[in-house]
Amino acid sequence: MQFQKTLSSLPLFLSLFLSFGIAEENGAYASVGFEYSISHAVEHNNPFLNQERIQTISNAQNQINKLNQVKNEITNMQKTFNYINNALKNNAKLTPTEKQAETYYLQSTLQNIEKIMMLSGGVASNPKLAQALEKMQEPITNPLELVENLKNLESQFTQSQNNMLSSLSSQIAQISNSLNALDPSSYSKNVSSMYGVGLSVGYKHFFTKKKIKGFVITCSMTMVTLILVLWAMALMV
Repeated sequence: MQFQKTLSSLPLFLSLFLSFGIAEENGAYASVGFEYSISHAVEHNNPFLNQERIQTISNAQNQINKLNQVKNEITNMQKTFNYINNALKNNAKLTPTEKQAETYYLQSTLQNIEKIMMLSGGVASNPKLAQALEKMQEPITNPLELVENLKNLESQFTQSQNNMLSSLSSQIAQISNSLNALDPSSYSKNVSSMYGVGLSVGYKHFFTKKKIKGFVITCSMTMVTLILVLWAMALMV
């Protein structure tokens, strides 16, 4: 079922009218003046479609933030390798509880590297890094084997770093381009201005015995009109 687009507008209208006129005691009058107005309108379509657009933008921004976070993890991974290497050197000085904690940290790091690799082109784009990860998961017979496997993993990660960062940047660019390509018709804003000359005629009844001429400034906004009358000169009969 398709919803037909409905167009509505929320206008804000402001006009300024400056006129000069002359009127007798009673009777007809005429004035001519300069008018300048500014209008502002926001137009939108079906609110359900707008909500879908908002959700699309939100999801895209969250994805961009996630990819940027992965890029930061890649650039900071060397610090993680340094920490693990230092822990392996001091392994003999660690208590059983500390050794267990370091083992858990190493496994978490391996899982994080796998996540980074999969988000940065996958195994096809990083085959040697994938092999180094698999080697780290294999059973070892001595601590030296673990050190060698970790050294190889660090080397492969360093060699793949630029390719992974490039892949992430490309994904971010594609998401940004998709946002720019969204249909702009679901939300549009129009600001316009205009000016011209106005002529006003009518009838007025005065309760004084004066003949008056002067300037009239009228400022109106939406349905509320504020009239300021500035009488510059009055001639007594």
